[in-house]
Amino acid sequence: MAIPVERQPDPALFDAVVLGSAVYAGRWLESARHYATEHASGLRGLPVWLFSSGPIGPRPFPLPTRTTSNRSPPWSGHGHTGSSPAGSTRTCWAPRSWPWSSRCAHRPATSATGRPSGAGQRRSPRTWPVLPPGVSRRGPRAGLTSTVRHLLGGQVGRLALTVAVVVVVFAGVMPQVADYGQAWGLVTSLTGSEVVLLTVVGVVNLVSFAPLWVASAPGLTWGRALLADQASTAVANAVPVGFAFGVGTTAAMFSSFGFSPAVTTRSIGLTGIWNSLVKLTMPVLSLAGVLLVGHPSGGLAVAAVLGGAALLAGVGVLVAALTHRRSGDRLAGGAQRLAGWAAGRVGRTAPTAWAERLDRFRVDSLELLRHRWGRLSLAALGSHVALFLVLLACLRTIGGAASQLPWVVALAVFSVTRLVTILPVTPGALGVAELSYVAGLTAVGVGAGEAAGAVLVFRFLTWFVSIPLGLAAWVLWRHGLGRVAVAGP
Repeated sequence: MAIPVERQPDPALFDAVVLGSAVYAGRWLESARHYATEHASGLRGLPVWLFSSGPIGPRPFPLPTRTTSNRSPPWSGHGHTGSSPAGSTRTCWAPRSWPWSSRCAHRPATSATGRPSGAGQRRSPRTWPVLPPGVSRRGPRAGLTSTVRHLLGGQVGRLALTVAVVVVVFAGVMPQVADYGQAWGLVTSLTGSEVVLLTVVGVVNLVSFAPLWVASAPGLTWGRALLADQASTAVANAVPVGFAFGVGTTAAMFSSFGFSPAVTTRSIGLTGIWNSLVKLTMPVLSLAGVLLVGHPSGGLAVAAVLGGAALLAGVGVLVAALTHRRSGDRLAGGAQRLAGWAAGRVGRTAPTAWAERLDRFRVDSLELLRHRWGRLSLAALGSHVALFLVLLACLRTIGGAASQLPWVVALAVFSVTRLVTILPVTPGALGVAELSYVAGLTAVGVGAGEAAGAVLVFRFLTWFVSIPLGLAAWVLWRHGLGRVAVAGP
């Protein structure tokens, strides 16, 4: 039975699958690649034969690397029809992002007599043996170096980095800048009405990011968006390199809500992009406001210029990636090579198939952006405004010079710190954010004790409180809250 992939047939309905596509510009058509990726889990347990139709001459992009596994691929084979110079053939070249694919090299096809054979014949991928654990091709010293790199780049290294930053900031640098006793005295002197005000703005901030998730994932309810946001934020704020684990938490929860991997990836990608664009925009706007009220600062001006340049570059990259396929492929290829180099330095596996993933993201995102770019922009801006209002309320209630600081100057300090922590070194930028806020506030005339007091209250409401609330959200989700019921057989 021949069924077009556009109909998205369920592989579970068949005993075997023959999947193929025409070849254009050295790759399968988007519809076939999308189907293979979306249904990878269902295809893993079936006999699968891949075929391609089109020229198989020199490829316009580098060949996949040889596999390091000595296991046979989970499909029956791969055939190819079309013209080929000198009898050249490829046994298979499915994208590496397909979990059931194998990596294989391009080599001349030969018959039993050693002569070139025609295209379309079944070939087995060339395999290479796997070295025993702990054995390196470059000798014991290289193995030891690899082990050290893996250790430093793993959980132990991340935890050590987090502890070191926190100790240096809170035990070394901050006591030289501010008096903890004075700061705590200002905090304990808050009145009941001031506590109520801080509580209200803190709650508004906690729920302010949910609208961005709703805008990026059509069909997502506010309750589920809030549940996923609280849980992922708690993970990001509590675990070393928590951003990656937070993304994984969001993906798992979206899957339980009934969203496909493609929709989940699009939602996470768009929220991250729009959030970063707002972070890059705010220093430019805040500098303009500072100039209007007559509080220019060299540091703020430098941050605004850097933010403006990064904003222009980010918008240019985004437009190129989403509107021009070839430009997107080049950008993804360059980023993949850079990430591969960095991964190799710390003993990690190099990433693969970024061009294919960007292509899928581009196709899936353009239609949504045509209708929802305004909602995405307003939601992202609203979440940052809610966070800034918490800082402003802390400054107003702590008293002293902090209560007299113009809001636009406070916005400039807030924007610079958000720009500094755009790549968090510690969970929730713990230590780094506090130091940046206190340094920025003291630079614009706020007393050190007042700045430290305001920042401590601000971080309590925006960093600490989110951890127990997110843990509660995660527990509720684990017990079934928000999950889509799975129909029985």
